Amino acid sequence: MRRQSGGRLVVSQVWRAHLRVPSLGVTDHEAFFERGQQLPAIFKHALLVNYLVPFVTMTAKRSPNRRVWYVDGYAGPGTYEPVDSGRETAPGSPLLALRTARKVRSFDPPVDMRCVFVEADPNHVAALQNLVGDPQFAPIRPRVFSGAIETSVATIVAEVGDDPLLTFLDPFGTSLPWVHLRDSFLSRPRHVPNEILLNMNVDALRRIGALPRTDARNRPTIERLDALLGYAEWRTTFDAIYSPGEEGSATSAALAVAAEFRKRVLEQTGYSSFAVPVRRDYGHQPVFLMTLFFRHPLALFKYADAVSSANQKWRLEVAQRDAARYLRSAGTMLWDDDLSPEEVRRKVSEAESELDVKWSSVIAENLRGLLRVRNCVPVSGNLAEVYGDTLGLAREKHLRSALRLLSTEGLTRPLVGDLSKATIQRVI
Repeated sequence: MRRQSGGRLVVSQVWRAHLRVPSLGVTDHEAFFERGQQLPAIFKHALLVNYLVPFVTMTAKRSPNRRVWYVDGYAGPGTYEPVDSGRETAPGSPLLALRTARKVRSFDPPVDMRCVFVEADPNHVAALQNLVGDPQFAPIRPRVFSGAIETSVATIVAEVGDDPLLTFLDPFGTSLPWVHLRDSFLSRPRHVPNEILLNMNVDALRRIGALPRTDARNRPTIERLDALLGYAEWRTTFDAIYSPGEEGSATSAALAVAAEFRKRVLEQTGYSSFAVPVRRDYGHQPVFLMTLFFRHPLALFKYADAVSSANQKWRLEVAQRDAARYLRSAGTMLWDDDLSPEEVRRKVSEAESELDVKWSSVIAENLRGLLRVRNCVPVSGNLAEVYGDTLGLAREKHLRSALRLLSTEGLTRPLVGDLSKATIQRVI
């Protein structure tokens, strides 16, 4: 980072300083939860919380008992140990889900959100049992299944019955084999609200795809990926892009395999999907793809909102961590006022305001183009065209801002209420 004239540091420089964070091994299970939350985990958990509430509140309307289920197939211990001594433990996905379940029980009318956690590590199972045993969560009646999710998935799906279900699969390395995923979570009746939030590990795809195929020692690992994806032809897709020694080609090949997998899921099950790249820092290649598989078009609207808010939290966290890292490395003289938490938040807020204007303008221009050839544009069925390049960055507030701009131009009529179900009409 460079100091500006007058000794001040601009937050956008903090954001875009490509400081490398420690590499996270995809099989380093215990160490991951002991080293505290990394930036990808902060994004993933913000996204999960942001999406859980709209999912359970919307789908509860279609459940006779207002009962909705949440299944975490790779739950972990429930919390993260603090990075620095003196700091509190950070909540993992199980604790975040339990807090959400307790929150929605207080709604009017209340939502009966049931939580099921599956974990293979015995130590993490013990931690989970201790967590769900907290009396504050007793009304939720959470369940913990010990062992690999393959051994319990049939029991869980049978217990859920025809209630709405959101399944969160966030494994280390490879995930639930395709045959189990297809025949369980993706085979529920079409009239039942059902979605899967799968964190596809791009690092694992990249690493396994690049393994020498002629080495017999690599065969079991490669065959596990065959089982995960449900086909061995992914190797051809990967090999067509991967060039040993060429920086970034393995990640590009892994992303192509992930896209091909999503297309196969759509063809075989009818589930659409939207994948969100998760990075360790600005300018880095994606290490994960948080992928929502869904059937109802409204899901994409709500998920895009959740992704946008999670990205905003991630940007703030990057700025705060970079500022703290700079102060530790450069000393604090002359920099305390510039990089205090309050100042960083203020500068981030200014930068966010600029992004708000930019993204609203992009959406407005997209709508101008759509309305030149159409008299009306239903939002939920045309979200990719409406948001364009801002999909995953912008959310409903930016769409509202764009619509206000078009209304002042006399192109559209003002819209109020839930925009996910709205139709944008051109004034003729």
